[in-house]
Formats: sequence, C-alpha cells, structure tokens
Amino acid sequence: MIKTRIITIGLTFLLFSSYCFSMVYDNRFFPLFKRPYSKKIDSPSRLAVDFFATAANCAQGSHVEAISIPEIFGSYSQGNLGRAMVICGMKNPLRDELQDMLLPWCIEGNIKGQGISVVYDQALGNYLFFGGSCLFMSVNSLQTFIFDIQESGLMPTEREISDIYDARCQMHKMLCMESQNSHQVGFGDIDVYLRLGYIWEFLYKFRRIDAGIQVGGLLATGVERKINCPSSVPFGGNGHYGFYVSADTELEFKEDMKVGLMGRFNKRFAKNSIQRLPLAKEHLLFGALQAPVQVCPGFSCIFDSYFSWEQLNKGFGACIGYTLVYHSEDTWSDLRPIDAKESCPIDMCNINCFTSWAYDYVNLNLFYDFGKVKIDRDIGPVLTLTWNIPAFLLVGKNAPKTHRVCFGLEVNF
Repeated sequence: MIKTRIITIGLTFLLFSSYCFSMVYDNRFFPLFKRPYSKKIDSPSRLAVDFFATAANCAQGSHVEAISIPEIFGSYSQGNLGRAMVICGMKNPLRDELQDMLLPWCIEGNIKGQGISVVYDQALGNYLFFGGSCLFMSVNSLQTFIFDIQESGLMPTEREISDIYDARCQMHKMLCMESQNSHQVGFGDIDVYLRLGYIWEFLYKFRRIDAGIQVGGLLATGVERKINCPSSVPFGGNGHYGFYVSADTELEFKEDMKVGLMGRFNKRFAKNSIQRLPLAKEHLLFGALQAPVQVCPGFSCIFDSYFSWEQLNKGFGACIGYTLVYHSEDTWSDLRPIDAKESCPIDMCNINCFTSWAYDYVNLNLFYDFGKVKIDRDIGPVLTLTWNIPAFLLVGKNAPKTHRVCFGLEVNF
C-alpha cells in the first residue's frame, strides 16, 4: 500500500516524455528539437547522429500575417534611417527633397543550412542518466531589397529610383554594414543534462511507464549573430548561457504503441554586449547607433508530445509529434552614460517588443529498428527519417517558417 502511494506521488510529480534527446529549443530560426527516443531496459544508453537540412523563405508576424523573415524585426524605412544618422552626427546621403519621406523598402530573405548533431545518453544505474548534445552547421542567408513604390506614395522615374538605391547603399557603407549575403559555419550551443527517472512495468493498466525529471545546462558555444551583417543568424542562444528544467513521461498502453509528453522551462542569463540601436524607428537590424547594452533574455516554455507505433512491419515504425515553443520578451537595458542617453534617447520598449516570439511544429518520424528483427538484439542500429513542419496552429508570431529534414542513425547499448 505504501509502495503504491509512493509510486502514485512520483508519477504525479514527474508528469511528462522520456525520449531524452537533449537539444536547444529556444532558437527562433531553427527547429532544433528532440526526436522520440524510448529507452530499452537492457540497453538504456545510446549514441545518435543526425544529418539535417533546413530551409526558410518566409515568416509569420505578430498578427498572424505572412511576412518576410527580416520583417520580424520591423519594417525598413530609408527616411527613418537617414534621420537616425543625422542624430548620430553623420550626413544623410538622401537628396534634400527626399529626407522628410518614409521611403519604405521590402526586404525578402531566405535561410538555408545543413548540419550534423551528435547526442550521447549514458545510464548511471537504474535511476540516473547523464547526457549531452552538440551540433555543427553551415548556413547561408540572403536579403534582397525591393523599393516599395506603392507604399511610398511617389511616382519616381528610373533615375530617381536609382538615386534612392545608391543612397541606401551609401548609408549601409557609412554604417559599416557588410554584404547582404551571409555564410556562417560553426558549432551550436552544447546541451548537458542530468536526469532522475524510473521505468515501471505493468502498472495502472499500462504495459510500461517511463517518467523522470531533468535539469540541464546550455553552454554558449554557438555562432552568434554579427551586428554588422543583418542577414546573419545565431546558431543557439546568441552567446547567452542558460539552464532548463523539464519533466517527462512515456506511456505504453498497448504493445509497441506509446504516447509521450514533455514540459520544459528554459532561461538564459543576462549578458553585456555591443548592439545596434534604433534612434528614429529605423529597422532594428539596421540601427544607426552602436552602443553597449545589457540583454536579459526572457523565458522559454516548451511543450512536446508524440504518438509512436513501433513494429508496423518487421522493425518498421512511425511517429507523429507536436512541439510548441513560446519565448517571452527580452529586456534590453541601455548602458551608456547619462549624458549620452539624454542626447540620443532610445525607446527600449520598442526594441523589446520584437524579441518575443512563438511557433509550433508538427513532427513526422519514420524509423527502422534492426534490433526488433533479431532474436539477440546485441547492438542493432535504428535508422530514422524526420520532417519538422512549421504548423503555426495554436501559436505563431515573429518567427520564420523553417522546415527541417533529418536522417539519423542511433545505437543503443
């Protein structure tokens, strides 16, 4: 009786999925999610390698509208940028009769990348697990500027459009902006964790219950966004260390049919850095002022679920999952001296509103377990094919619609 009560309390406390695939969730550009992983009682440890490709060419705005990827950081007005440069003490390259106009531009963008991720999970007895993951990526990003004649309210000649275009190029050069193309190669953030959990067999009408709690650390080893290259993107938390706590459970209610749930809370630590700041409501990535700020990232809440059906046909199985991520607003604090703040005031609240984002994904996974078709499992690898599809069903704002396809190999031991 006492044992039953202890198990019941433990299951209530450990609420949520044990696939334990450590990965970074709080990146708005790439769906760096875990894929389902069911521990084997006789082979609880594993090594997994995934090769993946990602692509995105549009995003969803804060009002459920389709926008280009750069627009998640605001609209681009050449007139506002020119006025901000004057505040900074620079010359406005625009002709005098154009300096009081907005001169809006549409910025089309796309992001394509390829990479490899490695995950290791080690059982330290029946209750404790230790593991970690890292990834290496190559990413190409591109921004294309198109002058919005309709929104500008002008009827410019080809020569006037050419002058406006030349002035924009000169502005970017004066602000030390690099090319509109970005090629980045490097590592993502490293995730390390410690998990406490247990597997119960034939309990409460379930064939198996695997539940646990997990505490992890996020090491800021990932490539960061370059402030002078607006098309660049971070591979992780943009240089911020962090931690997370999560709870998970996997329920096997029929043989080879499983349901998994996971809830996770991420938090990154504050960091001082030099960032671009808008002075006249110019685009956030093209802020005319470079100044020291303290960025305190908001929290990230993650919900993950899946339904897995193994042994559909001699080792072949399928899984469908759903992942939801919500990231609250970051807090930017101006670290300039008081006199500098008074001479060039900045609306920090306007910056913070662009740092909150959310998305959800549908995850399709096919796998073939060689160990299922062997009498003696030994080391039977598992081949997997995963497609992360941006759904934006329940949430979605200020985030690219990035697809990711993964081909993986997993070995349990």
